[in-house]
Amino acid sequence: MTTPLLVVLPTHAGDGDQAEVLLKWCVELGNLNAHSLLIAADSELPKERVKAMLDRVRGEFWSVRAMFVPVGVKGWPLAANLVFRAVARQISEFYKGAWLWLEPDAVPLCEDWLDRLAEEYFHAPRPFMGAISDNEKPGDGLPVKYLSAIGVWPQDTFERLADLWKDPRFTGPVQPSTLSTAPWQTT
Repeated sequence: MTTPLLVVLPTHAGDGDQAEVLLKWCVELGNLNAHSLLIAADSELPKERVKAMLDRVRGEFWSVRAMFVPVGVKGWPLAANLVFRAVARQISEFYKGAWLWLEPDAVPLCEDWLDRLAEEYFHAPRPFMGAISDNEKPGDGLPVKYLSAIGVWPQDTFERLADLWKDPRFTGPVQPSTLSTAPWQTT
């Protein structure tokens, strides 16, 4: 049996359409029922739209939930970093197990993609699994080498990266987010 992953799908008003297409594609590929989904939505994305996304995949994943992050800024990388930080904190406090940060422009290619990622991660010798970006001319204050966000992260990412949260690229006006427990989110 596959050890389950929590799939985190970050989304905002600018990529909501891509997130919907990705969820539809994931359902077509199937084999999601051992895993859970957490949609991490910028608070500017209408709740009704997020609810529709959850409804579309309810029954496909083990459980589906959403959290709304009041980011307060726009633009990459700060807005994305603030959502990532909020998700890492949420997972640290309320979830057990590893999680896959799956951005709306990432496209799985085979039916058993999620099971295979989970299996690979749980046999990996390191806590982080993803692609290392190696930029000759990094922009926006990025280091030359860094782990792309799309990847599998350990449950205790928030604690492991504690020093990083002090970096200006991960600070901003975001308020602590809470996992919404609206009736339409129950599994």
